[in-house]
Amino acid sequence: MQEPTWSTVSFVKDTPENLRRFVSYHLGLGAAQMRLFFDDPNDPSIEMLAAVDRVTVIPCDPAFWLDHLGNAEIALHGRRQNSATTIGYGQATEDWVLNLDGDEFLHLGGISVGGFLAELPDAIDVVRIRPAERVFVEDAPGREHYRLPIDRRAVTDVHGPFGGNTKRRMGFFGHLDGKSLIRSGLTDIQLRQHWPEDTNGQSLMDLDLEASSQLALLHRNAEDFATWRGKLDFRLNSNSIPGRLRGVLAALREADDETGLHDAYTRIFRLSDASLEKMEELDSVFALELPLDRFEADYF
Repeated sequence: MQEPTWSTVSFVKDTPENLRRFVSYHLGLGAAQMRLFFDDPNDPSIEMLAAVDRVTVIPCDPAFWLDHLGNAEIALHGRRQNSATTIGYGQATEDWVLNLDGDEFLHLGGISVGGFLAELPDAIDVVRIRPAERVFVEDAPGREHYRLPIDRRAVTDVHGPFGGNTKRRMGFFGHLDGKSLIRSGLTDIQLRQHWPEDTNGQSLMDLDLEASSQLALLHRNAEDFATWRGKLDFRLNSNSIPGRLRGVLAALREADDETGLHDAYTRIFRLSDASLEKMEELDSVFALELPLDRFEADYF
């Protein structure tokens, strides 16, 4: 039996290096099409990616918004993102659509994405896959480490006093919500960042899969301090960082304390030997041997 086809839809603004990795990885996994909506219509990556087979680039210029939403200026980033990805979902002719950000990578171990989708019952229309978050470990050449959520009661024990600021997200800096694979052709739905919802604003989810070493949404939201710092102002201003951690980082930013911000980044994303050992005991960290840029030479 022929495996179901699948595509991705994304609202992107990232470095050319990260976008090459993102695109080549999912094409290498078998995506039939990748639809990339660029928040910056003059993004220098547009020309590079427009030349890649199975990639469609859509610059979101004022004419685009006027045509689709009746207004040339859409102030809220969240509205632009949700509107663009909903438009992309409606354009899909593939069997399934995966809504992704440019720093997120679908990981299914040794299973093909089409094979995974083929095993789903017909009654399943929306599958949410929860995230694992990239962390950095000393002396780990050739391997990438990803953490899984840990019990909130263990966060400080694992990550130390500063780690208590990440307790609300179970040790994560980024979201715990994951992203959704959505069967194409569903009507009267709107894509949100992590899931689709119906016309009443009710979120849709038929199957919710927790992250593991064999199945996860790999979230690489901090390649290095410079990349993380470059996105921090947006994250703080958009309230995408919750609770105590937002207050700590906002105070450091207001004080122009770049040294303090660098120290915070290190404490959040770089695991000490003691933290790594405790996380291994809790089975809350895993390593991947294959680099996510392994398909890049096939497309660029």
